[in-house]
Amino acid sequence: MTSDKSRKRDIRRRMQTTGEPYAEAARRIAETGAPPILAADVPPARVPAPVAMMLARHLFAATQHIGRARRLAADHNVPAFAEGDHRRDRPGGPLREISTDITGDLFGLVDWANRTAYACGAVPAVTTMLGGSDAEQRQAYEILYPDSHKWCASPGGVLPAPGERPGIDAGRKVIHSLPGPVTDERLQLHATGKGTARAQDLAPGTPAGTIWQAAEVLERYAWDWADRTGDSPADLAAAIDGLREVAGQLHSALSAVTVEIELRYAAGTLTGGYDENLADDAAHADEMVRSLERDLRDMRQAMIGATAALPPARSGTVPPNVAGPLDGKTVAEVRAELGNEIFTQRQIGKTRPTDDRRTDALKRIVQWMHACGDAVYDAPAHAKTDPAARLHG
Repeated sequence: MTSDKSRKRDIRRRMQTTGEPYAEAARRIAETGAPPILAADVPPARVPAPVAMMLARHLFAATQHIGRARRLAADHNVPAFAEGDHRRDRPGGPLREISTDITGDLFGLVDWANRTAYACGAVPAVTTMLGGSDAEQRQAYEILYPDSHKWCASPGGVLPAPGERPGIDAGRKVIHSLPGPVTDERLQLHATGKGTARAQDLAPGTPAGTIWQAAEVLERYAWDWADRTGDSPADLAAAIDGLREVAGQLHSALSAVTVEIELRYAAGTLTGGYDENLADDAAHADEMVRSLERDLRDMRQAMIGATAALPPARSGTVPPNVAGPLDGKTVAEVRAELGNEIFTQRQIGKTRPTDDRRTDALKRIVQWMHACGDAVYDAPAHAKTDPAARLHG
């Protein structure tokens, strides 16, 4: 017997699918029972075009992964995936039947995603799994599923973001704009709360997409904070030069955006949300960025002549059990070892006291390599030239 809660759930599901009022949906279900909900019965969603494109791509990729798994199982004679033979009255394996049902459902979801992409203006027509028969359908298919044979279901493949093709950097390509008026929803790299949205879901393929790509790349550098200890003086100076360049480009991009906003308000082509302090805020932001660029220039100037030095250290700082395995490693490899050790000890320190002896040894090795200008670590030479690498002073 169907529970009241289950009946209400079926009614609400039918309402969402058909748009019928509650009473009409309840009457239809009472007459005919609760029919299965098919993707073909669900109207397309209204979402930003980049979201619609990625919905379609994720679902299309899911069909590829199911197909790849079935082929892999067949190649290795997995009985549960065995294909049935109706002429001999031999049923297929249980997982073959299940995967067939899943594939059918996924095809329905892809069709729904194709309709959603068209409804959101991402493509010129509703395409099909096979690309359609007319020119607009084929164009829509190419926009949604470019070079799909190179996607993540293939070894080494990737799922492209809007505006990209596998193996080709098309991040500069603008293929659509974000729709509607400006809301209070803020884009963030890592959206976590109310009033925020993930930039990776919305920005790719839009005019602001390249700015978010830059933010993502810069964030990766910041995430590698534990590796900074292993950087050479020239590495640190190069980072300052790069940050100064970023500040300069930030000033140019900021000016282009703020000037465009002010011009549109002045011309009356942008209304609503106007703040009398907008011009002052823009000027203040401009001066902050200019000041940052000047400060970075001065920092870089002050570093001229800086060189790696090897301060005094007690003997035994670098024991053989640390130095030996690193013999013949490049400075980049030793740097990575140091970064991993610093990060590990940081995590350990959250719950119990740390043991920094290996960290100190790795720091000394990197410092010695930078001071000597060696690209490859020579443990015996280190032991001869640095008291810290000797067991006895």
